[in-house]
Amino acid sequence: MRVNCNDLIAAINRVSIFADESSSMIKLQIVNNNLILTSESIDYGRSAKEDLFLDEVFDNFEIGFKSNLLTEVLEKHRIRTMRDQSFITGKSRVDRSC
Repeated sequence: MRVNCNDLIAAINRVSIFADESSSMIKLQIVNNNLILTSESIDYGRSAKEDLFLDEVFDNFEIGFKSNLLTEVLEKHRIRTMRDQSFITGKSRVDRSC
């Protein structure tokens, strides 16, 4: 599955604002060709939902992550991927996919 890293990180940041403050948990669901990110805070009665379109249809899947840790992993992976591609090709290149 390929997702634009900038779009995914931006969606995580928007959804995480409404996550429970003690856990910062967000839920990622794959439903057909949509990646759905949700969060909620029961204490404050607020929630958020973001949909990202995927190029392919996948089996349904659901998993939860601590939003700041997921963002950190994606950022580090993106930077590492950019460095690896620059080393292999000898050219500086921006790869925006995760």
